[in-house]
Amino acid sequence: MAVDYQARHADLGLLVVRQAFSDNLSSLLARCARQVVKAAPLMRPTMADGTPLRVQVTSCGDVGWMATRARGYHYADRHPRMGPWPAMDEVMRGCLAEALARAYGDDMAWMAGIYDTCLLNFYGPGDSLGWHQDVTEEDRCMPIVGISLGDPARFEVELGEEQVSTIVRSGDVVVMGGYSRLARHRVAEVMPPDLFGPRSPLSRPGRLSLTYRRARCLPGDIEDRIRRKR
Repeated sequence: MAVDYQARHADLGLLVVRQAFSDNLSSLLARCARQVVKAAPLMRPTMADGTPLRVQVTSCGDVGWMATRARGYHYADRHPRMGPWPAMDEVMRGCLAEALARAYGDDMAWMAGIYDTCLLNFYGPGDSLGWHQDVTEEDRCMPIVGISLGDPARFEVELGEEQVSTIVRSGDVVVMGGYSRLARHRVAEVMPPDLFGPRSPLSRPGRLSLTYRRARCLPGDIEDRIRRKR
């Protein structure tokens, strides 16, 4: 396991943890994701301009990310067809704690209990997601933690005048905190499987991104504790 950009980009809050999860743990996380999709099926929301989102999405946790023509991007407490979102189970929260520990150290794993939603994005082969910022959340303090499963993808972030580009593979973790928390970023392309890369735990070609977020405002004392630690 190695953390990329430690020297040049860690001070801006961007960390990429390579192979944070073994094939076995990635497979277990993929099985949990399939249970989420069974309870809250993937959908392709319509954006404010009427264009369908290119990727399929669903969520688990207390709230879920949504996009509608009437309200734009927002969080809702119910799946539009299935009712309340499924809970974030112990395995999914445990993987989040492990990701935080790998990125920030063991003393930061406790933050996993504060996250209230996980957005699941499924990308088909060759899919992409354009430049955007994650600004729908009321909270802007908690780092966004993304776990990649399946096929590799080119991930790009704008940090000031610099554009950072990297390949994320199955089992990799991307953490965007500090300055990078509000940075513009995109998934430029989902790439064909790498014959020499990690085994995909998915049952079909493509990439699954599990993105953990804190959607609602944090209590002030917890926010101060996080800012002091980071």
